[in-house]
Amino acid sequence: MREVQEEAGIRPLDAEKVGYMEFEFENNDELIEVHLFKSASFEGEPKESEEMKPAWFHIDEIPFDQMWPDDKHWMPLFLSGKKFKGKFLFGSGDAILKQELYEVEEI
Repeated sequence: MREVQEEAGIRPLDAEKVGYMEFEFENNDELIEVHLFKSASFEGEPKESEEMKPAWFHIDEIPFDQMWPDDKHWMPLFLSGKKFKGKFLFGSGDAILKQELYEVEEI
């Protein structure tokens, strides 16, 4: 929640954890854990930061070609209200070398 406030200038009011992802990069031992939350309401006004530039898109017009390549795989689960876990291994040029993604009952 702190990151959303710092990076987007908003405070989610009813956040629910819906996803857990792990990201690895070839030839790098670092594992990046990401916890995904969904909120239907928030306080504040979205603002641009070094991390993001807020924009609204119709669900059929999400610009996946301008996003990380894994987003097009898990975002449909997120938008349809599913809970999920996943793991992605990236190679050079952010190419996905390996992926696991599955729905779960609980996170």
